[in-house]
Amino acid sequence: MFNSDAVTSDTFRELFDACWQARKITELLPELPQGMRPRHISVLDAVHVIGQSGPARVGEISEFLHISTPSVTKMINELSDMGYLGKDGSKTDGRGVEVTLTPSGKRCRSTLVEDYRERICRSLTGKVTDEDCRTTAATIRQLLQAVTLDNTAHNHHKS
Repeated sequence: MFNSDAVTSDTFRELFDACWQARKITELLPELPQGMRPRHISVLDAVHVIGQSGPARVGEISEFLHISTPSVTKMINELSDMGYLGKDGSKTDGRGVEVTLTPSGKRCRSTLVEDYRERICRSLTGKVTDEDCRTTAATIRQLLQAVTLDNTAHNHHKS
């Protein structure tokens, strides 16, 4: 029996190709400072967003970005070494670390996040709607969640 909800191989190939093409958006970023990688920009932005209500903690940044705490810790240390982030021991939890943007980090985020987003949004005006963007983002998240769960189950059964 044919399952009309099934994704065909051709459709998945089209979606997979589109995901690779979408990565090119990150290539439109302004030139990054020495030693900075595109993922560092996400950390700067997360610290800014979370920091609206106080210093950001490593776990909050990890959750916000949907990436592992060790990966976030490594990037925070790199950004701190570059002078973009400040790290202080938590005032409420001796083991925790509070992360804030330095003045240099704020300037860098302004250029690499706000200016970039404004430029891209201007180029999308009249071509792509907010709803198109929300739907695409939701579909990508749904796809990632589905294949991650399936892959985890598949690997679990192999062992």
